[in-house]
Amino acid sequence: MSAKRKGINLVPEGRRNTTSWGSFFDWLLSAGRYIIIFTELIVITAFVIRFKLDFDLTKLYEEIEIKKETVVAQKSFEEEFRFIQENLLTIKELGQKRHTNQLALEKIQRIVPQTVTLTSFSCSDNKISIEAKAYSGSGLATFAYQLTHSPEFSDISIGKLQRSQNSEISFSLKATWEGETDVEKS
Repeated sequence: MSAKRKGINLVPEGRRNTTSWGSFFDWLLSAGRYIIIFTELIVITAFVIRFKLDFDLTKLYEEIEIKKETVVAQKSFEEEFRFIQENLLTIKELGQKRHTNQLALEKIQRIVPQTVTLTSFSCSDNKISIEAKAYSGSGLATFAYQLTHSPEFSDISIGKLQRSQNSEISFSLKATWEGETDVEKS
């Protein structure tokens, strides 16, 4: 038979448990090795996670560069699109103003007596300016009366008022159009 092998024990067992250093040393040999193993596992896990995070970061940088190139490639299209949008908005606003002017002029034409002739008409931001000639005072009075009693007009004021040698009365008139517009219809 072979002889039993004896291991080398640098700390004898008998005295170890009796002193405080011995108790600490026993704890260090039993629990300490688990703490060291647990710490090593955390360090190795952090090391592996670092590689994964570096890979993810590199991948994100590549995606950002690709998206930057896409945005730069679409820049001219977007500028043209915005330019067209602005133009369409301007056209729409002009169309609404034109329609408003047309409605105001049609309403004025309906209430103008035959003895009054319009020489100029302008409408800007629902403010109407009219220059006209009346062939009689009653025509001017009828026109002013119908304007003041029309719900589509407000803030009516007669400006210049002149009588010419042939009894024509030239006058200017300003009013605010309160009538229906395209914006109110939709």
